[in-house]
Amino acid sequence: MPTLAPFANEPVLELRRAPVRAQLEDALVGLSDKLPLRVPVMVEDSVRSGGELLSTYPGAPDNVVAVAARATDADVNDAVAEAERGFRAWRALRAEDRAAALVRAAAWLR
Repeated sequence: MPTLAPFANEPVLELRRAPVRAQLEDALVGLSDKLPLRVPVMVEDSVRSGGELLSTYPGAPDNVVAVAARATDADVNDAVAEAERGFRAWRALRAEDRAAALVRAAAWLR
């Protein structure tokens, strides 16, 4: 079982503070070249799409920042069936192994 760091809330980031704004601006520098972001529907290791949903920048509505795939009814049914199969495999793991997987996922997200 991995050792967990002591709990601590993430720091509050206030965009009114210059250092925080500068950090955000630095992070966004290369992002505009990658827009619009593409967000697929993934089911059983395959990309699916029943159409698209556009997400625009509120300050410039003609600026599309993301294109999300829409799931069909069949995609949703397949995803639920896959989740049920995945749950059976997850349930069969030891509690320690499940905890370790969640800790790794949390570290990856951070």
